[in-house]
Amino acid sequence: MTVEHVMVARKHGGKEKAEPGASKAKTKAGSIMRSGVQSGLVRNLGSIARAALSPDAPKRSKAITGSETAFWGLVNETASTSEQERIVRIIEGYPADHLVTVRSALTLTATLAEQLFAVSQSTLLRRLKDRQRLSSVTSERLDRLASVAHLAQEVFENRDRALSWLSSPNIALGSQPPIMLCETELGANQVRRVLHALEWGGAA
Repeated sequence: MTVEHVMVARKHGGKEKAEPGASKAKTKAGSIMRSGVQSGLVRNLGSIARAALSPDAPKRSKAITGSETAFWGLVNETASTSEQERIVRIIEGYPADHLVTVRSALTLTATLAEQLFAVSQSTLLRRLKDRQRLSSVTSERLDRLASVAHLAQEVFENRDRALSWLSSPNIALGSQPPIMLCETELGANQVRRVLHALEWGGAA
C-alpha cells in the first residue's frame, strides 16, 4: 500500500477497497523482490569474503572493528552453550561465515588461517558461495579457539587486550601467538595454563 493509499484509507475510517487483482500482483512483486535480494546476497558474498580474506587487507578498519564485535558474540555464545550442544554443532559444521569473522577479527593472514583451521582459502570461498557448512575438523578448531578466547576475556577483563595477547608472540609459548596453538587440544591447554598463571598474578 502506498502513502497515498494510507492517507485515503485514514480519511475513510481505515477502510479501502482493493482493486481487482491488486493482491495477486502485490504477492508476485514481493516474491520477485525477495528472490532478487537473495540473489544479490549470493553474488556479493564472494566479493565480501575475498575482501575480508585478502592478504593485503588493512590491519584495522571499520569492517575489522565490526568483525571483532561479531567475534566476541560468537565467543560468548559458545561459552553459554552446553558441551552436548557444542558437539552437535561441531558435527553438523559451523556456518562458513564464522571463519571469515574470526580471521578478520584476529587479522590472520591466509597462510596462518589455513594452518590453524585446516581449510584452504579457495575451499572456504566455495563453501561461502554455495552456503555449505565447514567440516567438523575446522568447526572443532573454531570451537576450541572460542573457548580459549573466552578465558582470555575473563582474565584480562578487556576485549582489546585479550585480542592483542592472543595474536602476539608469547615467550612462555615458544614465541608463538597463543591462537596458533589452538590448532590442537594439547596446544590449547598450554595456552589455558598460561592464562590461569596470569589470572593468579604470574607473568607471561
